[in-house]
Amino acid sequence: MIHEDVRSKISAIEALLRAGSYTDVTLNDIRELVLQCRMIGDQRLLADSLLALAGLFFLRSKLDESAEYIREALTLVDGTGTDTEVNALVLLGRTLLRTDLPLAKETLMKAYELSSSINTAAAPHVLLRYGEVLGMTGSLPEGVALIKQAIDAYERREDAHGRLVALLRLCVLLQGADKSVACLEYATEALHLAQQHANPTARLNALKFLAGSLTALGRFDEAFDIGRRALELATMRNDPIAEADCLGTLGMSFFQAGDLTSALSVTQQAFHKYSHAGAILGEALCQMYAARIYAAAGDLQQAEQLIDHALETTQSAGNVYLTHQALKIRARIYQDLNRSNDAAALLSSLPTLELDDVANAEAAPVIEHALDTYRSFTVSAPLPSFGSLPEHVSLFPVLRPRPSQHSVRPFGVVLLGGFRLVRSGVEVPLDEWKRRKARDVFKFLVLRHRQSVSVDTIVEHLWSADATVDSCLPTLQNAISIIRSILEPTLKPRQPSRFISHQDGAYVLDLGLDSLVDVEQFRALVAASRSCERPQERRRLLEQATALYAGPLLPEDAFEEWTSFPRSDFHALCVEAYDALASVCFDLDDRPAATAAMRAAAALDDGE
Repeated sequence: MIHEDVRSKISAIEALLRAGSYTDVTLNDIRELVLQCRMIGDQRLLADSLLALAGLFFLRSKLDESAEYIREALTLVDGTGTDTEVNALVLLGRTLLRTDLPLAKETLMKAYELSSSINTAAAPHVLLRYGEVLGMTGSLPEGVALIKQAIDAYERREDAHGRLVALLRLCVLLQGADKSVACLEYATEALHLAQQHANPTARLNALKFLAGSLTALGRFDEAFDIGRRALELATMRNDPIAEADCLGTLGMSFFQAGDLTSALSVTQQAFHKYSHAGAILGEALCQMYAARIYAAAGDLQQAEQLIDHALETTQSAGNVYLTHQALKIRARIYQDLNRSNDAAALLSSLPTLELDDVANAEAAPVIEHALDTYRSFTVSAPLPSFGSLPEHVSLFPVLRPRPSQHSVRPFGVVLLGGFRLVRSGVEVPLDEWKRRKARDVFKFLVLRHRQSVSVDTIVEHLWSADATVDSCLPTLQNAISIIRSILEPTLKPRQPSRFISHQDGAYVLDLGLDSLVDVEQFRALVAASRSCERPQERRRLLEQATALYAGPLLPEDAFEEWTSFPRSDFHALCVEAYDALASVCFDLDDRPAATAAMRAAAALDDGE
């Protein structure tokens, strides 16, 4: 009876995780189940509970923790030839999709073969994930075929949630293969199912694919509206990877519409969100997008540099799918450089992807059906109006070129250990700021780099509790004016700034892709180290991160309430980095370095 009760609880949690409702599941719920299973002594039941715990960590993008519990589950069921062993292999393969595609393919192939031997045919979730990795590693037609088999199998089982996930994974492959009409059809079906079964995660992803497909089909206004709605949902769910995905989709909408400035800005935001989450393939995708933007603006040297970075990442990760996309962009750049022979040779070396069996409908009715479906689900819950695409001042704006190897960065901002702003290699002296309030506003915006910060929020944090926005507005505007002149000394009074903008009662500070903000880089390095499975590389990332931590955040503002939480946050992050560094150094049998890292972590804790 106890076994049945525990099995029932595990099944209920698995159903919530599959439906994307993981916010309704707590770690304590699953950990109590794991403890119960350990006491019962049933190894397969324990493995199932460990996989539920691993699944929750996976959905929260905590891949290291997820992999730890998957491997523990595998030690319990390895060689048993059971569905639990298959499920463990599938989940392990999914964690590896983000970090090691060749190993992910090997793991999912093993799951596919095992599932096929257990049953008359592989289970649909195995077909789905094996098809996904085949598509990503260069076998796109085979991958699409397997995912379509999974969709059919889920339909026969009347498993709407499984079918929904498979539809969305098919959209990933179709969008990359430029099958926009087919992608739009499947995304529309996914949106209908997601709404019908109240799956917010799937709804968000379906909207993202709708926006991307409509962009490719030239319907920019609709794509922009849907993309902004998807981004709003991702932000509400506090899902940084989903936010980055939506920002990347919006960036392409801006690009295809000819607004290169907005396209670059949004793509930069996506890059930094991927970077903070340690998603290196997301970073590579943004570099590919940015290369297209720079190429369109005529900066072919910068475009080629970005493609070099992207190709290095995708090839080292074994992602043939993204590598092909990057090579296509490089061929376009060759054409723009009048290197037609190089472009032709490159394109001829890429395989032609024949996907004639997916969908071959006329675009117009598919588009109208997609928009009708979208509108039917959004009328009752409208978002704030975001407006249409902005007017274009010129055919393309002047984009800031990436500095050469021997040039200096436009800006460097240091907040850890004390505030410093370096402009074109020269530190800005204190007297140039004129007012302390200007420095405070700048620091506050740097901590929210590339985020929209409302005037209300600035006043609430930087002025006294009884201050009103109206009374503080003149001082704030004066502070912004000082910041503008410091960032661009030659800027005229009414001339738009390239680095700080104001719209709808909010300010956005964006110092550009080539500038360096220490807190931003510190977070990115720690995040990247968490998902890095290669010990030497992880050590390098952690050593770079701890080297950046020159001291507490803004010690000169130690008694300002608005600095308290971020200071504590960065302090805790540095302790975490030193602890992780000590652990990886022990694993590499470098005990002196491990001891030094442990002492540094202890010293930080003592000095808190």
